[in-house]
Amino acid sequence: MSYRIVISIFLLLSSWGAAGQSPEISYTRDIQPIFTEKCVACHACYDSACQLNLGSGEGAARGATTVPVYDGERSVAAAPTRLFHDAFGKPAWQQKGFYSVLDAQGSQAALMARMLELGHQTPLQPNAKLPQDIVLGLNRENTCAMPAEFDGYASAHPKEGMPLAVTGLTDQQYQTLQRWLASGAPIDEQGLVPSAKEALQVVQWENLLNAPVPGKAWWGAGCSSIGFSLISTSRMTSRGTSSNGYVPEPRPGNLSI
Repeated sequence: MSYRIVISIFLLLSSWGAAGQSPEISYTRDIQPIFTEKCVACHACYDSACQLNLGSGEGAARGATTVPVYDGERSVAAAPTRLFHDAFGKPAWQQKGFYSVLDAQGSQAALMARMLELGHQTPLQPNAKLPQDIVLGLNRENTCAMPAEFDGYASAHPKEGMPLAVTGLTDQQYQTLQRWLASGAPIDEQGLVPSAKEALQVVQWENLLNAPVPGKAWWGAGCSSIGFSLISTSRMTSRGTSSNGYVPEPRPGNLSI
């Protein structure tokens, strides 16, 4: 066999190997957009189902809890669980009763992976009426299954995998999420850097709120505190793992005291 043939075979095999390798999944680029499109309708607010907030990477890493945010029967104050404020990091949240939905449990896949699998195995028909055994609305009793309780949940709610009560993920979205979870669910964090337009809007807001208003000094001081809190909160988050960081353009003509 000639030297050229050997080299050609080697290059061909190398190209096949490179083509067979799956590109690395980025949370910012690949995962958060899926959560934003398919999950945040139920999992983004303070009172999201099981307090699982998928509007940011920090919320996904925090996980879920069986403790409800609002309990009308409580007789003592409840400790708040505000993301970016009341605890930082997975260990701190676990001390507050949260459990991971991203970590595998021994030989079992992560809780999120199993919930997604349950939903993918029992897809709903698009534009059709929901099955009667799927109860929605204000009177729905959410079931926050812990990892060890998933088998019981799946048996009692075979049609209530995730995403709940919708046509669900595309095959590509499902495969992307499962690959990410199987690789350990890494979350890449990038510092939030405002664009030139956003930086200009921040300056415009600061100038507006710090401008002297005769007889209404409290207005600038109060609003500046609120604005500072909002800006500080947005800077604590990571690009792609939080809201879009958009700062609305100030419109003095629309302000009224």
